[in-house]
Amino acid sequence: MTSSEDQPRPKHLEPSQISAIAEAHFGQRVIKITAPGGRNRDSVRVHFQDRTVIASYRHRDTRRNREVAVFQALNTLNAPVPQFLGQHDGVLFQSDAGAGRLSSEMSRQDAAGQRRLARAAFDSLWQIKQAARQTGLVQDMPSVASTAKWAARFGTGPRALSITLDMTPPLVDWAKLSKAASSVPRHFVKWDSRSGNAAVQADGSVIWFDWEHAGRRHGVEDFAFLIGDEFWPLDAVTSLEVFAESCPGDAAALVPYLRRFSTLQIVERLRLIKAEVDRRGWTEYARAQRYDRMGGTPQQVVRLAEHGQQLSELDEMLHPLGDWFSMVAAKMTSAATKAD
Repeated sequence: MTSSEDQPRPKHLEPSQISAIAEAHFGQRVIKITAPGGRNRDSVRVHFQDRTVIASYRHRDTRRNREVAVFQALNTLNAPVPQFLGQHDGVLFQSDAGAGRLSSEMSRQDAAGQRRLARAAFDSLWQIKQAARQTGLVQDMPSVASTAKWAARFGTGPRALSITLDMTPPLVDWAKLSKAASSVPRHFVKWDSRSGNAAVQADGSVIWFDWEHAGRRHGVEDFAFLIGDEFWPLDAVTSLEVFAESCPGDAAALVPYLRRFSTLQIVERLRLIKAEVDRRGWTEYARAQRYDRMGGTPQQVVRLAEHGQQLSELDEMLHPLGDWFSMVAAKMTSAATKAD
């Protein structure tokens, strides 16, 4: 039996359909629809005569309702998320956070500017987590990635990538590493908090959008999604320093978990990039960044591997992955080098 919250809906709506829904919801004529993430994405920008709003279509009612709950709770404390503007026929409307994705804005900065934006991003995530506690939102969220099966798959990512690349896997205690990726789901997480899911405001603050995957887990995974993002320019040491500076609690107690989850998240991104390149070939950096697509460029593979190696050198459990990361980068980029 299908629950009332999961009525079947089409997986995609055409711009003309979203335009009609927006006009019915706001009682205004839509001038045009644009797609900041490119065609066939879940969110589009709706242009009225006097403003723009973002329309997000979630064909799964449970995910849309989860996102609505996040907005409604966090908006009460003015947390750095878009304002909820209502929902209509499966479409969620929210205020427009702007076109300056964190990923793009960081690429335009020098080292000092990048660090400043990283601090703003970390501060905004801590502010959101505090608001989730104060509003009681965290208790209403489901646990995410909390099964032993998920932890085992995530924790053995380096072995799986090695097999895909026809490499000898690193000598790692896989059971121990998988356990290190496990967590009791106590704290609020955005999940998928990559830099393409945030926008920099005129005052330098950062607003986070796309909340359909939010839930409960350890809590620092959101920072690991940034550190393990192929568009994230800060080296691992600097990222950990900014984390410690921004952390309102005992950063030293959180850093070991953050290091390990970030390292495994880097492996996860490398696995996804490998699969994407196998399907479609290498992409252009500027295009991937503009449309928040998979960063399937040799430059980003090397960046991820360098960051993974830096993290591995800081943690005894991860030491066997140090040289392995450099070999992965060489193996993955060799085809691109030959093509040049």
